[in-house]
Amino acid sequence: MRYALAFEAEPFEIQPKGGEFTPTPVERSGGGRIKDKRAPNPTDVVTVAGYQKRRVPLHRLAAEAWRALVAVARADGIAAPLLLPMSGFRDPKRQEQIWRKALVRYGSPQAARKWVAPPGTSAHQSGRAIDFYIGLAISSKNAARMRNLPAYRWLVKNAERFGFYPYEREPWHWEYNPPATREAELAAETYEEEWQGAEVYEDEGVGETFETWETGSCPTCGHSM
Repeated sequence: MRYALAFEAEPFEIQPKGGEFTPTPVERSGGGRIKDKRAPNPTDVVTVAGYQKRRVPLHRLAAEAWRALVAVARADGIAAPLLLPMSGFRDPKRQEQIWRKALVRYGSPQAARKWVAPPGTSAHQSGRAIDFYIGLAISSKNAARMRNLPAYRWLVKNAERFGFYPYEREPWHWEYNPPATREAELAAETYEEEWQGAEVYEDEGVGETFETWETGSCPTCGHSM
């Protein structure tokens, strides 16, 4: 069966917009890293134009927040292609493929878990985790250097007001999970009820255009909690 995604065409160049952005919570109580790692309702998945114009699927609320974040970053001098997404929604089938490659690359499940999540445990499966391009190829070897880059420092200072929270081990990986008010909690309850009745389909790799692992530049995240 096919995973039916709702695609949106996104402009590659993002123009700054005025006004304040208020992120919409998804989880209760939110305000940190993603705990609900279930795949989203297929109708809640859209695509955005990411790094090197690849089509990156995201949960629609994460996509909306990302657009607002990038608009402000551009106004602050963080130029394209910085902060464009390299990876977003990843279903368990795709995560299984990445996990198997990680076992080969790192040599054992214990070592692989430092950088890659086993299927069913990755925040990417929620559609609300984004791997940003922040100036270097996504690789565990580049993690320390990335923390000194302007784009990363901008995220540390600004990302939370757009609902994004970091995974400290991977400076490129940020998760959309803004804190919930009581009103937002009620909305989340409705979302969960609707999700329970949604049909989940198999993914066919839509939007995945990564380089191969042999080049050393394929994203290695999708980590465990």
